[in-house]
Amino acid sequence: MRAFQKFKLSGKIVLAVCVTMLVSFLIVGAITYTGTLGMVNGMASAESAPGDGAAQISAQLDRVNTLLYVNIAVIAVIIVASMLVIWLLVRRIVSRPIKALMDASDRLALGDIDVSIEAASQDEIGALSSSLRTMIESIAAQVHGVEQISAGDLTVKIPVRSERDILGIKLNEMIRKTRETLGNINTATEQVAGGAGQVSNFSLTLSQGATEQAGSIEQLSGTAGEIAEKTRHNAENADEASKLTGRARLNAAESQQHMQNMLSAMDDINASSGSISKIIRVIDDIAFQTNILALNAAVEAARAGQHGKGFAVVADEVRSLASRSAGAARETTELIEGSVRNIEDGTRIARETASSLNRIVEDVAQAAALVGDIAASSNAQAEGIRQINQALQQVSAVVQSNSATSEESAAASEELSAQAEFLKSQVESFRLGGSAAAHAAGDRRLPAARPLALPKPAVR
Repeated sequence: MRAFQKFKLSGKIVLAVCVTMLVSFLIVGAITYTGTLGMVNGMASAESAPGDGAAQISAQLDRVNTLLYVNIAVIAVIIVASMLVIWLLVRRIVSRPIKALMDASDRLALGDIDVSIEAASQDEIGALSSSLRTMIESIAAQVHGVEQISAGDLTVKIPVRSERDILGIKLNEMIRKTRETLGNINTATEQVAGGAGQVSNFSLTLSQGATEQAGSIEQLSGTAGEIAEKTRHNAENADEASKLTGRARLNAAESQQHMQNMLSAMDDINASSGSISKIIRVIDDIAFQTNILALNAAVEAARAGQHGKGFAVVADEVRSLASRSAGAARETTELIEGSVRNIEDGTRIARETASSLNRIVEDVAQAAALVGDIAASSNAQAEGIRQINQALQQVSAVVQSNSATSEESAAASEELSAQAEFLKSQVESFRLGGSAAAHAAGDRRLPAARPLALPKPAVR
């Protein structure tokens, strides 16, 4: 039986057919031999028997024909039985194992690797069963490795059956790349967590600085408002001072004009005083001539004697009048000369006053121009401070917005840090292996996170 199991499938089928045909031939031969022997014996008996031998021979031939029919029927039955036996043998040897292999293949195709295949024979079907069992065992080993991978163990190594085992090779490559990727993710997660912490600290510091800046800007805005109010008040005062200096300049110009008119009048008085002095000198000359004539008349009256007394009296009166006229002329001359000196002093003082007024007018004009410039500058300064105040308000709004954004960034950074820690914990659930993780980190080293420069606190 064991020797039969070692035969090939084709040998088993040929052996079964040959054995069946041999048995059939033996049975048919035995029946034919028995019938032929009976027929020969019957014919010999018929020839040796007395009587009607032909009838016996005919009866014997009928028996032979009957025997032939029986033999044919027996042969047909034997052939059918042989075919049935061959079918049963083929069914047992071929169909049943192939059906078992087909059922196992169908279960394997559906993903069921819990399949048991027994290889009792050593023929082609046994070899096929052994190959299929080896394949199932290899798939089971790979599935076991995949189960370990699904459990988070990336240190497992899938057995590779040959250089053409694409599934095993690709699974190991997938494990290696996944291990490298998770190692990089772990490194990146640590860097993201550190960066998120730095961003959170930076955002908090920025928020605090923005809050302090907002307070400083509010104080600065209030101070700028006060300065703007004072500047506006100064501009109004400068405008009023410009108006006053304008009026003062007009008054100074008018006073200068009056002084010029007074100088002209004093020049006229001085000229008239000169004319009066000339007239007084003429009067003095006339008095002197009259005095001489009176002396001459007195001399002539003295010569006339008694008759010249009346004329002498008249001459004395004329001389006395001439003397008084000369004295009055001298006094008038002295008064006029004093007046002329006073007028000259007044003219000099008036000219000096006019010169001072000219300088005052020029200074007032310059002061008016300066006050006008101050007023214009004050107005421009007030406008600039107003714009600065508006800009400070805009900056305050931006700073407040930055403060809110910084707080939101801090919250987002904390959330990012929490997510990074969660991702790190998820990555740590995988077994990467020290050398594998170091190899992954060496193959693809991520850029180190740069430390963020924290802003300095705002100085109020």
